[in-house]
Amino acid sequence: MAVVAFYSLIPQVFYADAPDTPYSPCETPDDPSCANLPCDARLSALLGDLLDRLADQSANPRPEDQDSFFQLWDANYRSLAQLCEEQSPTSYEALAHLRYRVETDLVQLNERYLPILEQLPPRRGPGATEAPQN
Repeated sequence: MAVVAFYSLIPQVFYADAPDTPYSPCETPDDPSCANLPCDARLSALLGDLLDRLADQSANPRPEDQDSFFQLWDANYRSLAQLCEEQSPTSYEALAHLRYRVETDLVQLNERYLPILEQLPPRRGPGATEAPQN
């Protein structure tokens, strides 16, 4: 539990203004600047996106549709199919499993905890949003 809590602080401290869309080292699947990037480098970027999303949503639960994030993430993932199925098939498959577990966890987080959290006063401390002034 402490590891998860610590990990969830990292993006807030270092990447507070991070975009809400997945990072890809390539603008498009056929981006010439990415022609020599190995599968593992691209999978690593996608893994970071998943973990950042999970950490952010865990630290700051909010009713948010995950579809747009995962649609873009999935498109980036699918664009690596040919390359990664040749270079790193086990890692490519494992990342797909992790992706679906992260999505499931985020859906459950919103369904199970958000109704309870909405009944509590706003949290304080690192990464907390300012409470509205009455």
